[in-house]
Amino acid sequence: MSDSTGHLWRILRDGSPLVVVYYPSRGERDDAVDEVKLLAPDDVTVRREGHIDAAFAHPDTIVLLVVDDEEGAVRRLDLDRERLLRRTAPAVLFLLSGGDAERSLMRHPSLASWLRGREYDPDRAEPDAS
Repeated sequence: MSDSTGHLWRILRDGSPLVVVYYPSRGERDDAVDEVKLLAPDDVTVRREGHIDAAFAHPDTIVLLVVDDEEGAVRRLDLDRERLLRRTAPAVLFLLSGGDAERSLMRHPSLASWLRGREYDPDRAEPDAS
């Protein structure tokens, strides 16, 4: 297992209520979704959802949030961070690497800070685990 893949494996199991997975292009988003499904714990249900409300509706399930309005999803998750604390399995938000939603995290510093170390981008160096 590569260091990058190992990082994803760890953050899917560390009790984080929210994880962000970046993908390099729209055409490769499904590959990123498949990678998360493959690395998800066997004892937790995984479901793919297209609406951000699923992050709040299914707290015991790994919810793969593949939404059209990624920037709106970032905004909504920032507003409802406290509700995410009820999750026992992570919600995984997929964002286009270098896209508007990733840049919008700068306008939501509380959420960005909360996500630090809980982001996965196989094309970038992973955060220091120390």
